[in-house]
Amino acid sequence: DMRSLITEMLTLVQTDVKACLDEKEAISELEKNPGAVDLIIVNMKLPMRAESETFTELKKIKSDVKVLFSSGYKPSTQSQQVISVGNVGYLPTPYSADELYDSVYDLLK
Repeated sequence: DMRSLITEMLTLVQTDVKACLDEKEAISELEKNPGAVDLIIVNMKLPMRAESETFTELKKIKSDVKVLFSSGYKPSTQSQQVISVGNVGYLPTPYSADELYDSVYDLLK
């Protein structure tokens, strides 16, 4: 599945990864240990929440967390507004390992 593939790709470049099933689990993990999380990648293929709701909840927990939204669909107007805020990226699927690394690097630098 996609989570396993992303985890494997990021582990290859010495990145600590915690793969979560969905936005709820990611929010829960961030609440448990906000200091251990620098970046969250959210696959928006079948979101349980709107992008703006997920982003707002994550920022409440850790204001400087970076978020990389990924989707096979063109970003909605709502998504574009969230992405324009800063500390947020958008990675269209499908993508290569290099595109993933570049997107992660750009957000973390």
